[in-house]
Amino acid sequence: MIPLEKSKRSKQKEIEDKAVKFVLKYERSKNRKPKDVRSEQWGYDVESKSRKIEVKGTEADIPNKGGLHITLLPRQYRALKENLDYWIYRVYNVREEGKEKMVQIPRNEILVHLTRYTVHKLTLKSEEWKKLEEKSEKQ
Repeated sequence: MIPLEKSKRSKQKEIEDKAVKFVLKYERSKNRKPKDVRSEQWGYDVESKSRKIEVKGTEADIPNKGGLHITLLPRQYRALKENLDYWIYRVYNVREEGKEKMVQIPRNEILVHLTRYTVHKLTLKSEEWKKLEEKSEKQ
């Protein structure tokens, strides 16, 4: 069981690394001088100018018909509460470099959709996701 669990963690790390790499590249293209701060464990992955960005990556080509769930761990939730320029960048389709897609979710949208649990979960319906996706394409 331990090798399987290690393999799962390795896969998650690989997905996270690809998603963060994509976000860093995107932020550089916007001249925001991003920095990978994951090792600091501040509750977000990237600092880019004033933005505090939590990167959520997946290999899947989402959204699905039921909408989307994003989990915020306690440290991420605290960072959200403390930083007015907190964002979640949801990067999907990371399995194919060059085919990634990203939706940027600003703090005000996160707070509107946040449901409080021990772990905080952001729930967006498909139409809400589509609206954010369209806004992201314009930014």
